[in-house]
Amino acid sequence: MSWIKALPAEVIWYEAALLVLAAAFVLYALVLRSLLVLIGRRILWVLPLAGSTLLVAAAVIHAFAAVELTPLIPSDPGMYVESMALRTFSLLCLTACGALSAVAGWLYYHGMGD
Repeated sequence: MSWIKALPAEVIWYEAALLVLAAAFVLYALVLRSLLVLIGRRILWVLPLAGSTLLVAAAVIHAFAAVELTPLIPSDPGMYVESMALRTFSLLCLTACGALSAVAGWLYYHGMGD
């Protein structure tokens, strides 16, 4: 576990926050599943569960960029572009997670009127 020691403190806090948020999305999915069972609706609870998977992927990608690529930037300036590309992909995972959650909430809210 030497790679954990290589992480700066702010990166550890960021990764921990993403993992706590992923756990919250799993709980959201489970609550939504129980509510959908009560009203006999579709399996919309899978959307927030997929969002939590995207959050874990974002954490792993960001940690990889911080641990493996950032130390290589002084010796290879082109590695900066690669690092930022991975971090951008990590942010896209975060955006997709939010979109999936919003879609699930919207569909649940508007499905209640049927």
